[in-house]
Amino acid sequence: MSIIDDALSAAKTVGRTVGKKTEELLIISKLKLNAIELENKLSNQYEKLGKIAYRKSVGELEDVEEAEELADNEEDIIEEINELSAELEETLRELEELK
Repeated sequence: MSIIDDALSAAKTVGRTVGKKTEELLIISKLKLNAIELENKLSNQYEKLGKIAYRKSVGELEDVEEAEELADNEEDIIEEINELSAELEETLRELEELK
């Protein structure tokens, strides 16, 4: 029975190792997907900010109220960019630690 016990023990060890690697790959995949989503959100925010900057630079603002609204929106976008950048940096750091 020693051979059977050894084989069973080896199979359990292999199973645990495979399970651990699978779990690590799943975590890495989730982090990569999260990083891609954050990069897309950042890109969208930069695009919005660029549109506002363009409208300001070519003088397309109709009135003071619209200019104030855009300024408020601009501040919100900058805040969102800062938050997304920090989150992306953290995600990329976590990914690097797992590799």
